[in-house]
Amino acid sequence: MIKNKHVLLILSSIILSILSHSFFLYQTAHGSFMLGPDDGLSQMVSFRKMIYDQFSEGNFFYSFDFGLGGGTYQLAYYYAYNVFYSLVFGFVFVLEKLTIISAPGVLFWAYATIYISIIRLALIFIITTYVFRYLNIRMFYAFIGAFLYGASIMYFRHVTYWEFFADAFLWLPLFLLGIEKIFREQKPGGLITAVALSMFDNFYFAYIHFIFMGIYIVVRWIIPRSRDEKKFVKGFAASILLGAGISSVSFVPAVYGFLHNYRPNFNDPIPLFDFSQNAFLGDKTIWLPVLFVLFLFVSVLYKNHSFRIFVFVGSLFTLFHYSPIIGSVFNGFSAPQYRFEYVLSLCAAGAIAVGLQELPKITVSSLKKALIAALIVYLAAYFVDTENNSAILIVSLFLAAVYFLLIKTGKSITLLISILIFSNLVMINVFQYELYTIGGVEKSTKQYMMSENYYSSEQRNLIQRAIDQDKEQITRMDWITGGRNNTPIVHDYNGISAYSSILNKNILFFYYTDLKIDMKRESVSRYNSLGDRANLYSILRGKYIMYEKGKEKNVPFGFEPFKDSEHYVIYRNENVLPFARTTSKVYSEEYMEDFPVIDREHAMLDGVVLDVPADQQTDGMTKTKDFMQQTEVQPVNGTYQNGLLQVKEKTGGLNIELTKMPEDAKDLYLSFYLRNNSKTAPVFPLHVNEFETTRKSRSSIYRTNFNHITVRIPADETINIRVPKGSYTLNDLHLYSEDYQLLKKQAAKKDPDADIDIEKNKIKIELQNNRNERFMVLPIPYEKGWEARINGEKQAVKKANYSFIGLSLQPGPNQVELRYYPPYFRTTLLISCLSFLLALWWIRRHRG
Repeated sequence: MIKNKHVLLILSSIILSILSHSFFLYQTAHGSFMLGPDDGLSQMVSFRKMIYDQFSEGNFFYSFDFGLGGGTYQLAYYYAYNVFYSLVFGFVFVLEKLTIISAPGVLFWAYATIYISIIRLALIFIITTYVFRYLNIRMFYAFIGAFLYGASIMYFRHVTYWEFFADAFLWLPLFLLGIEKIFREQKPGGLITAVALSMFDNFYFAYIHFIFMGIYIVVRWIIPRSRDEKKFVKGFAASILLGAGISSVSFVPAVYGFLHNYRPNFNDPIPLFDFSQNAFLGDKTIWLPVLFVLFLFVSVLYKNHSFRIFVFVGSLFTLFHYSPIIGSVFNGFSAPQYRFEYVLSLCAAGAIAVGLQELPKITVSSLKKALIAALIVYLAAYFVDTENNSAILIVSLFLAAVYFLLIKTGKSITLLISILIFSNLVMINVFQYELYTIGGVEKSTKQYMMSENYYSSEQRNLIQRAIDQDKEQITRMDWITGGRNNTPIVHDYNGISAYSSILNKNILFFYYTDLKIDMKRESVSRYNSLGDRANLYSILRGKYIMYEKGKEKNVPFGFEPFKDSEHYVIYRNENVLPFARTTSKVYSEEYMEDFPVIDREHAMLDGVVLDVPADQQTDGMTKTKDFMQQTEVQPVNGTYQNGLLQVKEKTGGLNIELTKMPEDAKDLYLSFYLRNNSKTAPVFPLHVNEFETTRKSRSSIYRTNFNHITVRIPADETINIRVPKGSYTLNDLHLYSEDYQLLKKQAAKKDPDADIDIEKNKIKIELQNNRNERFMVLPIPYEKGWEARINGEKQAVKKANYSFIGLSLQPGPNQVELRYYPPYFRTTLLISCLSFLLALWWIRRHRG
């Protein structure tokens, strides 16, 4: 018999956490993972791998293999500054150094998901139990409440699809504790800790926690335990400021990354209420526990102060559940999301814990009335959602159990709690089964991950053969599997694609507007490939492209077969330009605004495009001829008039016939505006000869809202544009030819005499500027945080070629040192240290 209640709590938490994961434990043992088939495999596993690899090498700030390169702080939304995962990474690092495990790859992190979740959930049980215990709930009932809070639908949904979201369950109870500590004891340490941990860990959920904190403080002000509590509210400001100050070294760069991301505004109408999701009978985010609804109608419980607070806040968040407007507010005034509903779980769990503790005080008469009221509520909920037959059956059985146990058999609380625990375990494991089957998680298997759609050994070996023989600095390969833009992270090579909710907006606009690069799949939060455009590959060090054999379409100019395997072939670019390019020719972004994208490519090849006034550029440019006037346009399977294309068959579009092919043309660039006129039409394919891409539905929240498209195709007298049946706006057509003479001229130039060393977040270049060029351009994305010194003198880093790094050179030898730190790193590090010291003083001052 274990007598130490703290040891018993730890053991009970571990056991219940294991039982809560029973379904996915079984699936993991049989080769299936607790991972969503989309973001779980595309982001969660790959980012864990990448950040662990970086951190284990002592690189905490920058990754050259995150897309075209980027500050790790951009991944603060995920795992970069994640407190819980920092401990996990540290533990795994020790295991690796002790040779207990080999270097962890994506398969390791896929397997680890469930075991990490078991540990996290056990910690949630323990932390929440102690928080409820502080609110004068006895340990046993506090633990039951903690179990209902942690082992909830939203926890398992978050772990499965967006695993780092689940960490919010750890910090929310600490906010509750911190607020109560100030109200009850005027001690700020708890709230300072909660604010610092939450803001350091994840700015998105810190935002949610701050909204909860504001609501909870107002409610506590309205419903105080004693009159003296109100005078201590001023203590919140200092605690919040100190906690925020401690977190600033993580929080400020992370928020900067968020603000310098780009995502189209959500402009669709948002209703005030939507009752399609049923919180009482269960939906994809929440299922209110039956006891919470029952206890709402037991008047004697309202004598307990904690119960009143939990019910008030919980009822408010239940109302929020039915309001898309509130869902938008909690999602930063964007598309409605309901990730905040773990707050409701905490309040419901706290109310149940109090109610169970106070059960002996409840009369049979009041309990009967509450049962009738709860039954009416559930019948009303059922009539709103008559398809949820299984849920109403479970609720009915539970209410019947309450009736017979508490009324007929003399208040058998222990048996009722056993049923409560058992039914919750069954419910969450059934929900895991639904995630597995209906939610598509059954696709996330070891077999799939080792297949050609994710982490094929044949692909990996062929890629490695190409990389191993390449001794140049940062050459990139274009290849993704199954539409997964983070394939380069999975396979350990420098790629030309990325998928993340937060990206460098300079790169995004490079794709969307500056160069109008089609990514072969329209979607926000990602970029991919370079539109098969040889000039861009050469400028950005795109040296290799891998194809599946037999599917080598639209191979860019200058790429030749290099290495192959049974099913794949790698092409190599014969015109890759130097990593450090020098020039004295300057073109202005302002000047180039009226030029087609092909001329912008030529400006980047011939010199450098800088964000300077037009009168500061050194060279002019003649616009490339538009050959659209030398074409005949004919509709196919439909009509085309005044920019309106009506396709009446399964597929159709336009045939564009060139009356005379431009001299020496190797490729054609076709630019046009295309929009599906139907707001409800689904995603649709677009074909231009052999070029294939997809465009989002206008109703999709993932559409980019950029509809000017540029497609490069091999020179042909006939251009075929094909779309599915429907009505389209198709206009602003322009056609240009490319002979690649400028590219070949630049590729034939002698490289600058440069020694280049790249390590972690540092780049060192020793360059002999014998031609006295004025500028150097690097294929590294421009973003705040880069610092430069040339020959020991600090120099501003310029935004060059729309989105990349440019530096001013000195005549003769140039010793260039570039170093990257997160924005405002030194300042925020100082603020964090000072805030920590001030917090210690403040806590000590209020200890008595």
